[in-house]
This record gives sequence, structure tokens and C-alpha cells, in this order.
Amino acid sequence: MPDALVLGRRQELIHAVMTIQAAFLHAGCPGLDDLERASDFDDWHKWCRGPINWLMGLDPATRLVKAQKKDPRAGEVAGVLEAVFMLKGPMTWKASDLLKMDGGVYLALEDAMGLSPGKEPSTRSVGRWLQGAKDRIAGGYVLREHSLAQGSVTWKVVRAD
Repeated sequence: MPDALVLGRRQELIHAVMTIQAAFLHAGCPGLDDLERASDFDDWHKWCRGPINWLMGLDPATRLVKAQKKDPRAGEVAGVLEAVFMLKGPMTWKASDLLKMDGGVYLALEDAMGLSPGKEPSTRSVGRWLQGAKDRIAGGYVLREHSLAQGSVTWKVVRAD
């Protein structure tokens, strides 16, 4: 069983990983700047992806980068999350609140939802869009479902760490 193997050799494995990371840093992080950005995983990019690519010549983010290129919504989701975070910070809010927020949030939401010209978003359509964007990391932010009470969801945007 892999879990038992890892647990039994945990200290040895951690030491090996840290040795690889230290060697990568000591060598000046070769090739790190040549790797195409993979979302907002900056720490993972430096501490995991770079050393693996340097040591083995394999990029563990190949599939992630391809998926991001195929996802035209990623930038739009990031625009909405950033605009909401700038206004609300980590405070909670409901889908209906988005429809009342300042023009920047509303315009970003309209773009992200891909509404037909002249069509206004409803609380229900915004709620469906939020469900689709839930737990996605975009632009350094993540949309989290905070609570569900009597069929009403409260949300919050947090920084992706």
C-alpha cells in the first residue's frame, strides 16, 4: 500500500525533496522562467514544478497548461472575483447582492456570463453562474460557498494561497 510506504519513509522522502529544492535554488532555478505560467500557483511553480522539470526534464503542469488554454472563461471568472474582492473583501454576500454592486462588478459579471445584448442577469442565472465558478482558482482568488440556509447560498471570495 503506497500510503504505508510513504508514512514509513516520510522523513527520508522529505529530506530528499528538500535536497532537490535546495540544489535547484543553488543552481539559480534553471529553466524556471522558460516554463509557461500555470494559473496562480506561484509557490508550487517555484518549489515543485521547477525542480521536477530541472531534475527529470518533465513538466508536471503540461495538462494544466493545456486545460487553461482551452478554458476561455478563466479570465472572465478572474475579473468578477477580483472586482467583488475589491468591494467586499472576504465578507459574505448573496447572488442578489452582485446585481446591486457597482458598475465594475456588474459589467464583469455580464461579460463572464455571456449574456445576449440587452438581456439582464437574474438572481437565479447569477446563482447558476456562481455554482459553476465555485472553488476555481482564477486571478489569485477563489470563490467559496460560505453557507446554505433555507435555499439561499452565501458566498465569499478569498485569496488563493
